[in-house]
Amino acid sequence: MVGFEIVRQRLADPLVVSHTVVAEVALVTLRVSVNGRVGEGQVAVGPWTDEDASVVGECAAGMAAAMLAGAAEEPARGAPAAPTVAEVAAATEVGPLRAGLPTARMLAEMALLDLAGVVAGQPLWLLLGLRPPVPLRLWRTVSRGAVAGPIPGDRLKVKLGGPQDAATLELLAATARPDRAVVVDVNRGWDAADWRRLRDRVAAVRPTALEDPVADPRLLPEVRADLPGVPVLLDEGVTDLASAHESTVRADGVRRGPTAVGPHDPGCAGARRLIPSTPRPQPCPGGPVPHRSRLPEEKR
Repeated sequence: MVGFEIVRQRLADPLVVSHTVVAEVALVTLRVSVNGRVGEGQVAVGPWTDEDASVVGECAAGMAAAMLAGAAEEPARGAPAAPTVAEVAAATEVGPLRAGLPTARMLAEMALLDLAGVVAGQPLWLLLGLRPPVPLRLWRTVSRGAVAGPIPGDRLKVKLGGPQDAATLELLAATARPDRAVVVDVNRGWDAADWRRLRDRVAAVRPTALEDPVADPRLLPEVRADLPGVPVLLDEGVTDLASAHESTVRADGVRRGPTAVGPHDPGCAGARRLIPSTPRPQPCPGGPVPHRSRLPEEKR
């Protein structure tokens, strides 16, 4: 049995970036069940994607139903068996999860893997061969133009790309602390004139990283040369492994969760191919570090 529901969720604190305001997201929940055992997955669909929430739910439900229809029967029951973790992984390469909307593929995989964990009676991280879960330090995302004084927290992602950028950067530089990490994210909101006007202020902040600084990728060599030692990362426009690879050439890296371009297994495999063999921690297995929740206070 497969079904999905969509809940429209207003954000208590809308996120303002250079080109849009995120005031509402659609939470799409997919449930798959076999012999009374249920697996569940959930994704948020918002203005960061051109995918429609209803289409995501329908596509994910269709993929999951195809997986269940092709599953073997449980010998003891003569009823359909839940797909195993290995079968779900294989389906992302040659089966029902191989093609389609990235968010729908991720949602279907999420629910099917959850079901596999429920049936196996084991934590999903163990079935996937991941490291045991550990507490994660969250980043606090600050909307464009929202910096009006000292901001609590030691990990900040500050959105820029508007008329208050100079004042925001000056305040960040004045309140800098050695124990604080600041990622400046412009969401491609600057042109050449903006960058040349603000680059000294950016340098004064000494950011941990600068994300999507300019709309024109031809400006990236100039940006990188003006900020030696500061990684310039790309996010918007990275929709598949090919564009991720291109970003590692044009900039210093990609700030993108592997599952943003589809299911876990191919996403992580592709990420590993992009990362040279070094002793640094790898992003997979483990996944991206989540940002501060922007749901209403009671759900934070």
